[in-house]
Amino acid sequence: MERNRNKVEVNEDMIKDIMAGDIPVFGKGKQTKSVADRTTSDPAEPDTKTKAEPVPGEKTPSRPKKRKDESNDYRALYLSPGNVTHRQQTYISQANYQFLKRFLPIVAPEVSISRYVDNILSLHLEQYKEEIDRIYNNEITNPLYDN
Repeated sequence: MERNRNKVEVNEDMIKDIMAGDIPVFGKGKQTKSVADRTTSDPAEPDTKTKAEPVPGEKTPSRPKKRKDESNDYRALYLSPGNVTHRQQTYISQANYQFLKRFLPIVAPEVSISRYVDNILSLHLEQYKEEIDRIYNNEITNPLYDN
């Protein structure tokens, strides 16, 4: 006796990427623009809001407001999608993981937690390369034990 079954198409590559952490589990149904599309789709829009002049006696914010291009720089540097190749396991704190689990699906659904952390670490190592080399070389020339 043959039953009527619906055939379901399974994207095995997508399932592998989800299991590997390259694709977030939630937020896949949304149409998202790639980072390149987002950064090039709004080229230097003129600011339509007029800034109110400060009223004497009112406190002005001590922090300068971030410009829109700084936000786009952050997106281009840290929220770029891609795969992390030749992966190794590492651990982060529960608080950081929970934050990233809430932050990334909203801001960059196409970016996995592992990709985001890898982007941050890569840029950190590049930025502090000379200081890291200096510390490393200093430790090599200062052995732990005197012979």
